[in-house]
Amino acid sequence: MRYREVCDLILYELYWLSADTNSELYDIAPNDLPFAMDGRVSDTFFRNAIEKLAQEGFIERVERLPDTFSITRRGMEYVDEQLDNIHSFLFNEHQLRPSDYSPSVPAAARFVELDHNSNSYKETIRTGEQVIEAVRASNEYANADKADQEQRLAELNAGYSLLRATRVDKAHVKSILIGVLAYLAAKFADEPIGELAKAAWEALKILIGF
Repeated sequence: MRYREVCDLILYELYWLSADTNSELYDIAPNDLPFAMDGRVSDTFFRNAIEKLAQEGFIERVERLPDTFSITRRGMEYVDEQLDNIHSFLFNEHQLRPSDYSPSVPAAARFVELDHNSNSYKETIRTGEQVIEAVRASNEYANADKADQEQRLAELNAGYSLLRATRVDKAHVKSILIGVLAYLAAKFADEPIGELAKAAWEALKILIGF
């Protein structure tokens, strides 16, 4: 992976964690992003990228916590400007990952058992169906970019189909659904689709335990 791509992946992860949880502190040690790095980035390379981002003012170290950084306003603005490119890169990378994304991660940490009768599951499916229907029914979206609309519908359907099983791989759910929900939330910020995407992400976070 190229150096800039590693930096972009780090910024992308911090951006959406920050936007979603309203927290400023995230540990971004290498073992926290195995799904993004796919085992091809050494610990040294990863940490050099972090230092470069800090030097450029995109992230800042939180001195009271080791290996913990927050994204700065400059970093947020950069991701806003580059969102489509970063999302496309991430989605392409996700399609290449094997199902067992990290042999060193115990199965209990990789998989989540789903109770289809639970309120959290029902809420996740309900909000997901609302996003899918809103994207499908949007004539404005179709007129502006029909190909993009079809791609996002395919991603949403693929992602939510994973939740039909009683056990899911957290990395698979994250790689497909978080990317598309984040994309829609940003693309349609302050519009119905964007609000529905945010609600769907909140429900999914609770169900899967992100």
